[in-house]
Amino acid sequence: MQNLLQINHVRDQFGARVIFPQRNSDDDAETITIMGKKEKAEAVKDHLQKLIKELDNIVEVEMQVAQKYHKHFVQRRGQLVQDISAENGGVIISFPRSGTNSDKVMLKGAKQCIDGARTRILEVVEDLEAQVAVKCEIDSKLHRSILGQRGAHVQAITSEHNVSIKFPDREPQQLRSQPSEEGEESAPPPADDPARNLILITGRKENCEAAKLALMVRLTCFL
Repeated sequence: MQNLLQINHVRDQFGARVIFPQRNSDDDAETITIMGKKEKAEAVKDHLQKLIKELDNIVEVEMQVAQKYHKHFVQRRGQLVQDISAENGGVIISFPRSGTNSDKVMLKGAKQCIDGARTRILEVVEDLEAQVAVKCEIDSKLHRSILGQRGAHVQAITSEHNVSIKFPDREPQQLRSQPSEEGEESAPPPADDPARNLILITGRKENCEAAKLALMVRLTCFL
């Protein structure tokens, strides 16, 4: 279907007819006939030769990415994969289906574009392998102020330092009585439970430390 649309586009653009040999035909299977005015036929010929050259440059490459990192690439409807593809000439990037026991990732496109996409994927994996989790303790009463409206202040910090920042629940579940396996309500933890104050920062160590410092600077505005 895509090939048909491309041929129709050539016809509409140049005003010439392109005839491909039929399958199982006795005619030369490698000969394409172009019908139209000479100058238009020559333009179509040049265009098709360019397309053929591009197709000859299309390759398919297999690379290994540990399964534990696949989710990072395909989450949010594969936004990261789409971004890498767009940055590298529309390379097709195929991760194994969920539940498939495979580390193979397939890349298809122009060789130079594949090289760029492969390098970017390896950079992301390297970042994931270097990730650490850093704890930042701030009184839970100040969390909402530090977050800002709709989390705007913290989103700015995560973007600047390329980290993720997780705050505890605003209405911590641990403060509510939970039924035990015997059906009895378990006593809630004390109100001064330090876990309520812990903010978790994930990313490269140096980035996490910088983000933690930014949070502490933000904290001084409310002390």
